[in-house]
Amino acid sequence: MKEKELEKFFKMFPNSKLIHFLWNIAEDGRIEYRLKKKYRGLKYKIEEIDAKYFETIQPFPKMSKLEKAVELILHLNYFGKTKEPIPKDLEDVVLEIHKKFESLKNDHSTVNDSIKAATEAYFILKEKLGDKIKKFPNPITSPVNLKIVKARKDEEFEILKQFYGDLPDEELEKLMELLGEKGFENLKAAAEGKEKKENSGGEKGVMSQLRKFKYINKKPFFYDEWDYTIDDYKIKWCKVYEVEPLIRQKDQKIIDETLKKNRKYLHQLKKQFQMIKLEKLKKVKKEPDGEEIDIDAAVENYVDYRAGLYPSDRVYIKILKKEREISTLFLIDLSGSTTKISIPGKSVLEGEKEAILLLAETMEEIGDDFGIFGYDSTGKDVFYYVIKDFDERYKTKVKEKIANLTSGGSTRSAPAVRHSIKKLNERGLKTKLLFHITDAELNYGGSTISHKYMIEDMKKCYSEAKKNRIFPLQIVVGKKNVIKNSVIDAYISELKKMDVPNILINKIEELPEKIAKLYRKLTFQ
Repeated sequence: MKEKELEKFFKMFPNSKLIHFLWNIAEDGRIEYRLKKKYRGLKYKIEEIDAKYFETIQPFPKMSKLEKAVELILHLNYFGKTKEPIPKDLEDVVLEIHKKFESLKNDHSTVNDSIKAATEAYFILKEKLGDKIKKFPNPITSPVNLKIVKARKDEEFEILKQFYGDLPDEELEKLMELLGEKGFENLKAAAEGKEKKENSGGEKGVMSQLRKFKYINKKPFFYDEWDYTIDDYKIKWCKVYEVEPLIRQKDQKIIDETLKKNRKYLHQLKKQFQMIKLEKLKKVKKEPDGEEIDIDAAVENYVDYRAGLYPSDRVYIKILKKEREISTLFLIDLSGSTTKISIPGKSVLEGEKEAILLLAETMEEIGDDFGIFGYDSTGKDVFYYVIKDFDERYKTKVKEKIANLTSGGSTRSAPAVRHSIKKLNERGLKTKLLFHITDAELNYGGSTISHKYMIEDMKKCYSEAKKNRIFPLQIVVGKKNVIKNSVIDAYISELKKMDVPNILINKIEELPEKIAKLYRKLTFQ
């Protein structure tokens, strides 16, 4: 029901202020229940403010039975208790109305249910105590309004504004109404402006961008996002679209030139990974058949023969392949910032492309399960590029996708990492590795989003990976003097505290030894 319709409805009652006040109590209780259930962090803040507010309540002054009943109903609805015992002659009416208001605290009640409950409460009071009331509990505005004012004073108003933006319109309108008509309009406009800014053109902009690509999945994947300011997740806050990157130029020469130019480093890398491949082989001695003669067993056999004992026929070595249940996901940052020149003579993106081509070539050597994916974002919408899926063969088309990768958009990394966690879990293998190749410049696409917010979300994200028994590793591509800035330093420093390895690649030549050693360590621990 709209605000103007509500006002018309209230004016139908002999005491419009009383029905309006009862509706405020019912509706605020319903909304507060939903807020506290959906956001644990906000729940604790509300309960803390409730406790402080309850302590400020003074003993009842001299008042009529009706005034006292309304005061008691308000206390029960917000605090679950009263400052003073409920008088015997008011107990039945107060508890009857409180029961009606409590029934609104569920996941399915609506503003219309609050109107119905307030109307029933009005007529119960009118029948038993009358409706002649002028003095309402002080302050007349509810504790929800006090919470908003308190949050604003504590410079936490942005938290509530972001939070309320996720509510249904009717609940958002009710809460904003508590700030007054002007406050409601201002905040609603601010919330809408922020949403449009974050989404860079809204749903139409996202859909027009999606038309450039081939869908892998037509429906987006929804992911929560961690908001440290409320100590809780924002539910289904981001969308991830799986798309296939475009191949603008089918030119094998680009790939051949890259591999030829890095021939020396590719040889080193293959040599390192070849050692891993050899470690996948296990020799079992004293077998009845096999690929090699077991010299020790053959000598023992001869000694037994000379001693007149019956010789064993188990004189062979069988070479068995160790089953290494390993799945590796390479996630490449394709945001606009990767166009910067960071590696001598080339951009971050060019370094990433060279690195992933070399890694893919060598992964083929050991035959481990691997996939290659990229990402960039537009506000809360993340584009997840499927360069090589796990079950896809590494062939010319995959190489062409790598060669044709371009940069653009923002760097909302966490949803892409969360989607990668999902994909690794679906493989069902024992050892799961996540190699995140990035320039470490986080950008969530909104000027109001703080660096701390982004860092805390990424920390939570990597923590989720570890809980899923996934080893996360961040490969930061860029020169030291470029990477050296306070924001990136703070981010990398926080990840180090979490024991999330960070490898800084200043030159492509550094890649073979660093990656191979770490890969070997992780896959054989």
